[in-house]
Amino acid sequence: MKRVLIVEDFESNRAWIREMIELLYPEVQVLEAPNGREGVTLALVERPDLIILDTNMPLMDGYETARALNALPQTQTIPLIGMTLVGNEHSSTLAYLRPFCQSVLLKPFNAAQLGAALGTALRQSLV
Repeated sequence: MKRVLIVEDFESNRAWIREMIELLYPEVQVLEAPNGREGVTLALVERPDLIILDTNMPLMDGYETARALNALPQTQTIPLIGMTLVGNEHSSTLAYLRPFCQSVLLKPFNAAQLGAALGTALRQSLV
């Protein structure tokens, strides 16, 4: 079974993304982490096939998390999809995070936008 890890500090956002993934890709197992530190730890243990990563989180922001994942041989090939609030798309954190990501979603995004980003990433990483 393929796995997608959602790294997002707001439970309501994680829940909505999880529900959308389960609807669009019922064969995919969804894992969740409330911050970057836990996301890196979970990625090392579970080795997800894709990580959806928020930019602004406590403990480790999205850039720090992406950099940590990229530095580890066990996780450096896992594709990332970044997320940020509209208005933050020009922030320095997102600017640094963007090179690590296959795509970036601007919040609030809808199910079609999430599905398109997932479809691209899943076709490339889950084949």
